[in-house]
Amino acid sequence: MYYPKSKIIPDQYTNGDKLIYASSKLFYTGYYHILANNQIFTGKNPTDGNPQLLLFPSQIDSRPQDIQDIPTITNEPENYTFGTSGLDYDLIRTKNNIQPPPTSLLEPKYTSPSVQYPSFIRYFVKRTNNSVFTEIDKLTFDKITSKDKSYNWPMYVAFELPWTTGGASTNTISSINKGIVEMTELRLKLYGLSKYITDYTEFAI
Repeated sequence: MYYPKSKIIPDQYTNGDKLIYASSKLFYTGYYHILANNQIFTGKNPTDGNPQLLLFPSQIDSRPQDIQDIPTITNEPENYTFGTSGLDYDLIRTKNNIQPPPTSLLEPKYTSPSVQYPSFIRYFVKRTNNSVFTEIDKLTFDKITSKDKSYNWPMYVAFELPWTTGGASTNTISSINKGIVEMTELRLKLYGLSKYITDYTEFAI
């Protein structure tokens, strides 16, 4: 099945602790790709082998139908688009002003935090398949945590850090912020966070 490149996020990888097969509910290790409708399949792209549907474990309990009833993608040639056609479904979608999937999924961008005294909240995301961290604003954080379909939210773990900026000595501020970073890294398994954030008196007023 053919998919335009703008509708696919290819070449993603999981170590076997985040996604499960929809058919067997066993954890999956290997490459996967994401379609614009947020469905996730095995393989680097839709033509890599025989793609099988993957789910996050949290999706199992919320699915009212049998997950084994969901068809998988085949490699049979087909001209596939997300645009409007003459099908009944598309006519209904147009009539009810239901927008088609976006042509591309948004990625979180670095945003400098708004510093407040004596403390404020910093917002971050970490990619699920590596140790890349990005500081973002609260608006983007809220969209990703609410699974906004305009964002590539399945690829990120969003988290927040309370950050002390004053009201104590520099050594105390450093100790407080370092403790919060290390505790968050351990609790959420955000390995590499303490290497990404090393200045614990940053933004101190």
